Amino acid sequence: MLVKETLDQFAGMTGGRSYPSGGTKTAIPDAQQAIHLSYTVAYQPIPKSWDGKYHKVKVSCTRKGIQLQFEQGYMAAAPVDETTALMQVAATGNSDLSAIGLRATVTPGATPHTVRIQLRIDPSNLTIVQQNGRYAGQLAALYAGLTSEGAKQLAKPANLTLDWTAQQYDSVAKDGIPVAEDLPVPEGVRQVRIVIVDTRSNQVGSLTVPVS
Repeated sequence: MLVKETLDQFAGMTGGRSYPSGGTKTAIPDAQQAIHLSYTVAYQPIPKSWDGKYHKVKVSCTRKGIQLQFEQGYMAAAPVDETTALMQVAATGNSDLSAIGLRATVTPGATPHTVRIQLRIDPSNLTIVQQNGRYAGQLAALYAGLTSEGAKQLAKPANLTLDWTAQQYDSVAKDGIPVAEDLPVPEGVRQVRIVIVDTRSNQVGSLTVPVS
């Protein structure tokens, strides 16, 4: 009985199912089928709910005959802000990161030794929260000039607050999130690395573009 209770408890913590001894033949096909029938739902607790305690979660479905498997709760430990560290690692890395899709065009700036970067961010891998008919997210952006001596920050890191109507969300889902930035190009800078961090999921995307 104790073993079964432990298995049930572990399954509830991970959103899985428990099987009795000898149930491997059933468990493996069930797991393979579940891969094709799973959905990811993001839940963002309100700030005052980060109290370090265990909170139960309940998911229901209005459609009859549906069996739901989900994590039964979570520990409300306040998330650690790793944005600065993630941006620094991405800016100084040997290659670009692709967790967030980025594309950009570079044109000469309005004044000498400057460029204008027009960026498009793919929202498909971002944590976008739908609430009260609007779609919200939070990003951080860093622009670093790459030189023979390493990366140099070209502007202060910027916070990008996403707040769209359903129509606006449909537009950016199709065309990408537009961001434009005018940057100085100091002596020795031949490339600019653009770093975008989704501060809600710590996903990182970076793109290196040539400048003249």
